[in-house]
Amino acid sequence: MKKAGWLVVALSTIACGGDGGGGDGGGSGGPGEPELRCMPSNATVVAPEFEHDDLLRRVIADDTHVFVAGVYEIYAAPRDGGPAVKVYPPEGETGRTIYPAYWVREDELLVGAGDEIRVLPKLGGEVQETITLPFRFTTNFDGTPDAFLDADGKTLFAKQDPIVADGGAPDITYFSYDLESGDSRTILEGTEIGYRELMVKSGDYLYTTHSPDRSFTSTGPDELHRIPVAGGAPEKLPVEGEFEMELVGADEAHLYFHGYELPPDPAGRPAGIYRIPLAGGKPEKLVVTHPVPRSMLGFVDRGDHVVVWAMTGVYRIAKASGKVDRLVASDCIWGMTADEGVLYLALEPEESKGTIVQVPY
Repeated sequence: MKKAGWLVVALSTIACGGDGGGGDGGGSGGPGEPELRCMPSNATVVAPEFEHDDLLRRVIADDTHVFVAGVYEIYAAPRDGGPAVKVYPPEGETGRTIYPAYWVREDELLVGAGDEIRVLPKLGGEVQETITLPFRFTTNFDGTPDAFLDADGKTLFAKQDPIVADGGAPDITYFSYDLESGDSRTILEGTEIGYRELMVKSGDYLYTTHSPDRSFTSTGPDELHRIPVAGGAPEKLPVEGEFEMELVGADEAHLYFHGYELPPDPAGRPAGIYRIPLAGGKPEKLVVTHPVPRSMLGFVDRGDHVVVWAMTGVYRIAKASGKVDRLVASDCIWGMTADEGVLYLALEPEESKGTIVQVPY
């Protein structure tokens, strides 16, 4: 698989002594990485240390609670403080789903795997409804699901992206499903575009990257494509320069990705967070970072700014100017979300023991 190219660059970065960038000053990367410590200095503990089922993942906050997923289980803690408790799977259930995809909608917890979404009370209980999807959606090895709930709170966008182990051509299906009406739409099928890559949405398009060279050791350039939500052929977008790209999110005007320029040059052109206009063009480097695995990237749109998490740093990026402020530096972050003026972080200072904290910004 092509994304193993990250490993080559990461090893090169270590050999070269790091990237020396921080991000406080925008694209220049700032004066250097801050000293990392696990607990941010201005953090308040929401849920004190709790045992979990190994490897914390996605964090979601609603009006009353903060939710965080492990490998098999989902936990919730009150936003105003209290212990984290398991809310999924239901007590007594024997089958287990690895890295369950989940969303919180009003008082419901939606948990998806394969071609099903299970609807439960958000703080746990029996399954109230099981929704059957028109196709299965897939989950990547790092736990990132090929599905997301749109901003309207009712439309699920997903793709069936099975692993091709024999080197053959991928056969990918993109689809949407209305959770309220039950209507589904096949957006694109029988395509290789976006194999094992994340997708994001802005306006009437899904966006994804595509790796024409899928060999395991390749560090060849990625392509950027958009797919009409209404259906139709994907369109390759122009990108000035050659990059390895991992899409993180999108706003009304830009796509945000983590990546690096090719050929790899960790000392001269370190990895970082970029943004590029929705129609393509020249990527703008906003933050200098080390190479970051996909499972340790996060994105939240907060109206006039976006919040981006890249492993040890969380950054506020103003949409209009691109100005960057580092909000948090910690070597224990395993998940992040942002609400009005506050970050929620899942910290894991020790294996299988997690803490949920909030950080004002």
